[in-house]
Amino acid sequence: MSRDRPQTPGEALARTVAALMRRGKAFEDTVMKDPTGDSRRRGDAHGRGDSGLDRPGDRGGGGGGGGSLNFTGRNVDRFFLVGCSPYTFLQGTKSELLPPLTRDGYRLERDAYLKEQWDRLPQEEKDEYGFERETQDILQGCVDAQDERQRVEEAALKEAGSEEHEDGLIVDSTSGFTYARDATEEQIESLRGTKHHAAWTGLRQLLAMMAQQGLPQLGEEREGKVY
Repeated sequence: MSRDRPQTPGEALARTVAALMRRGKAFEDTVMKDPTGDSRRRGDAHGRGDSGLDRPGDRGGGGGGGGSLNFTGRNVDRFFLVGCSPYTFLQGTKSELLPPLTRDGYRLERDAYLKEQWDRLPQEEKDEYGFERETQDILQGCVDAQDERQRVEEAALKEAGSEEHEDGLIVDSTSGFTYARDATEEQIESLRGTKHHAAWTGLRQLLAMMAQQGLPQLGEEREGKVY
């Protein structure tokens, strides 16, 4: 982008998505009051919180925070280690508690040093931990829930009046914002410039990329190895 001209809405959106993908620190707290619900993550439900796999500290220098954290710790955001935690994407938006996200999920540790250790692992070892597949699964759950929310919104518009739905409001397929059918491109680009839309754009792109990798599912056997 040239510094001699202002950035376009599309460039601004791309920069916002990129910033969300890099961000290690959660956005300002808006939901962590009287946390409720199940604080377990998918891996914990399958016993991976006490995995028999080697921990970073056991390999010499893997744990962040002076050894107080490790990859399989129950208080670690595994999705952040992978590089695409839905909690860092959606906090502060109207989707921040969209199932399967929980209030307790926002309290998980997102340690930059621990992520550096994760990034250095060979892919085969990452597959053994299974965190990338866990991340793909929770992103899929978020996208499915958002798509259902958008279907409900469209159904409500139709029920309110077919003429209004057909000639009036349209539900955006990415983040669910509504806009008038006769809205200008400038008005639509303004709606696409919100953090909420940028977050959903990034999450959907990341999910598509992960799905193409063919990551092993929990319990799947490949070449004599069970993940």
